[in-house]
Amino acid sequence: MVIDRIIAGIVLILGGIHITLLYALAEQPPLNEPKPELWVAIVLGIIFILEAATTLRRRSQPITMLWICIALEAMRYVVLIVSEQAANSSSICIAALAYAAIRYTPAPYKQLAAQSAIYTITSAIAYIYMPMPIEGIDAPLVRILIGAATGLAMLVIGIIPGYVVLSNRRLAEAKRQTLLANERTRIARELHDTTAHHLSSIAIQTTAARAVLHANPHAAEQQLEGISTSISKALSDVRATVNHLRTPTEAETNRTPQPTLTTIPDLITECQQLGMTILRVTGPGLRDTLTTPEQQCAYRIIQEALTNARKHAPGAPVTIHMDNHGLTVQTHGHFQPSPPGRGSIGMHERAYNCGATLTNQPNTQGWEVTLTWT
Repeated sequence: MVIDRIIAGIVLILGGIHITLLYALAEQPPLNEPKPELWVAIVLGIIFILEAATTLRRRSQPITMLWICIALEAMRYVVLIVSEQAANSSSICIAALAYAAIRYTPAPYKQLAAQSAIYTITSAIAYIYMPMPIEGIDAPLVRILIGAATGLAMLVIGIIPGYVVLSNRRLAEAKRQTLLANERTRIARELHDTTAHHLSSIAIQTTAARAVLHANPHAAEQQLEGISTSISKALSDVRATVNHLRTPTEAETNRTPQPTLTTIPDLITECQQLGMTILRVTGPGLRDTLTTPEQQCAYRIIQEALTNARKHAPGAPVTIHMDNHGLTVQTHGHFQPSPPGRGSIGMHERAYNCGATLTNQPNTQGWEVTLTWT
């Protein structure tokens, strides 16, 4: 990665500056440090090259590379102590690798705690023996505190940004997964609502056609025509759902419109043709100021309620009431409910998305589904 190469380059540049300053400031007050021998520059150069190399593997092996970098830093301290050079800040590769350990390792906390402790102790001990760039700091305890703070600060500089970035990415991923789950739920609801009604109709018509196939071929032919019509409507609804789930062209939108209040009478007529007894449709009707999503919600809930009545209370009469406040589908008679399935959940989800309330429960007359606008 380009950024890894940039970090490696920065480590090398800072290392080169460090070596240059050792020679440039040698024998200068106030410390009057001795001029380093050639081997010091060679060893420090090798150490900085190896530290830069560790940053190139910081994504794939951050913990291992951090251990190597800590060992190299300990060697650097030894070289500075032996050559009697002043203490200086830690290498930036420690911060880069600490960041990578948090960012790219699933559970680095135990390893990182051990590395932090070892590196902090190493820095504290090294500062006891290295000359200080500021005069008057001779107390061992003060030197230990300065060394420990220097080492720990370099780790913290890497750990805190790594943790912040990791938390933000996890939050973004959680939001993405939530959006995906909501979209899957929406697709499942749309597909159920567009197919369950027509499939149950096809099942009823198939059974009726088989029953009268030999005794009344004309009636069987009518049932088969009904099956063909149901299949065509199912395909049309599925096509409309697919177009709704993506961005449709204008031609597709006009060819496969979504259901609205104007298609509710067609739905009721279709159910009556399937043999359902819809006693009456009462009320002034739903208010005409409903938005398109609210109209689709009302249609799908009536459709699902009638499908459930046909499935769980065959032959039971149904009444439908619609007014400005909402709608009610009442099934009169014995209703054999099953555990809540996709259809029941979908009705509640549709009502919630439109800011409405839904009740779907038994009553003294049988089963009642009520949608109320709030």
